[in-house]
Amino acid sequence: MPHASTDNTAHVLLNDMPEYNEEYNFEEIEKHYDKLFDTRDVVMKALELARNEKVIGKSLEAKVRIYTESEETYELLNSFGNELSTLFIVSQVELVKGSAPEAAYTEEESVI
Repeated sequence: MPHASTDNTAHVLLNDMPEYNEEYNFEEIEKHYDKLFDTRDVVMKALELARNEKVIGKSLEAKVRIYTESEETYELLNSFGNELSTLFIVSQVELVKGSAPEAAYTEEESVI
């Protein structure tokens, strides 16, 4: 972060905090990522259950299949492409449009 000409460059604690700048508020992007991280939370819970039941050892041993009936959710997750597996810390992620089978882990509106 660049210093203002009036800043004391000896140490960051000797300066005032910068003022909030409204132009750095990206509400739509924040909502986009909030939905992604909400889904990640559900995936992490499903992985933890699978680990506890000895279905998997490490999350990287898992392939996650996400079922969604919502076109909006499908498009959101699909927009991240192969990055989903990195974000969820699994070997593979498959997105499926439609309802989940009975044996699938479900939580509220998210279906995994």
